Amino acid sequence: MSVTYLDFEAKYFPVEWYNKKYLAEQKLELIEDKFEKYMRIYLPASMRLEDKLQIIEDWVFQQGCIWSWLKYGQQYHSLLPSSYYEKMEKQVGYLQQKEETLLRNALRHDLQARIRKSKQFNISGYLFFAAESWKQLMQSFIYEIYLQIEDEIEQEEFVALLQYFVRTQPAILDKVYLILDSDGNFQLKDEIGHNLREEYLEQISEEELGDIGEVDLLLSILVTLLPQKIYLQTEGEGDLPQLRLLQQVFGDKIIPWDTTLSF
Repeated sequence: MSVTYLDFEAKYFPVEWYNKKYLAEQKLELIEDKFEKYMRIYLPASMRLEDKLQIIEDWVFQQGCIWSWLKYGQQYHSLLPSSYYEKMEKQVGYLQQKEETLLRNALRHDLQARIRKSKQFNISGYLFFAAESWKQLMQSFIYEIYLQIEDEIEQEEFVALLQYFVRTQPAILDKVYLILDSDGNFQLKDEIGHNLREEYLEQISEEELGDIGEVDLLLSILVTLLPQKIYLQTEGEGDLPQLRLLQQVFGDKIIPWDTTLSF
C-alpha cells in the first residue's frame, strides 16, 4: 500500500502550485473542498512509488517553508521594528533556498517510510505533528537570522552614537595619516610622523586594552583624537570591514591618500 490522496491547505501555496496546468502536466487529479479550504490530489495507483515520493517531497518543502515561518518566525515580531522584521523574513527565505538540499534530506527518509504505510498523506498534519528534523532545522535557521538582525541593529545604533559624537565635538588634531593593509592591520601617524598608535597604547593599561581588536582599537584612537581630516591609504585588495565602518562614522573627513610620504 502507498499514498493515494495528498491533502494540503491551499493558503500555503501560490496558485501555480495547484492550478490545472501543473496538475495536467503531472497527470494528477485535483479534488477541491472549498468549505474546509483543503485541496486533495489523487495519486493514481499506476504512479511509481519514487514519483509519488518526489511529488510529496516537493510539496512538503514548499508548504514547510511558509508554515515554519508562520509558526516560528512570528514570535520575533514584537522583538524587532517592522522594517527589520520584514528583512528577517526575507533572509529566512533566502536561507531556506540556500539550504534546500539539507532540508530535503531531513524530509526524504521520513517521508519514504510514511507514504508506504498510509493511503492518505496530509502535509499540514505531517508538519504539525511530525517532521521533527525539519522543525529543528527551521527553528535553528530562524534563530540564526534573528541573531544576525539583532547584531545589525546594535551595530547601527553604535555607529549612530559615534556619528553624533564626531559631529558635535571639536577636532583635537588637524590631520592624521592612516594606512590600512588587507589583513586589517593599521598604521596611524600625525603630520610630523609621530606614531599615534604607540602613543595611545602607552597611555592605557593592559586591563583597559583587554583583547580589543584592530577595528575597535583604530576607532578608539580616532574618536579620542577627533582629527579634522583623515588621509587614508589602503594596501592590497579586498573589502575591509573597518574601512566601511570608518566611512560611516567619519564621512567626508576621510580623504584618499595615494602618495607615499616619508615621516
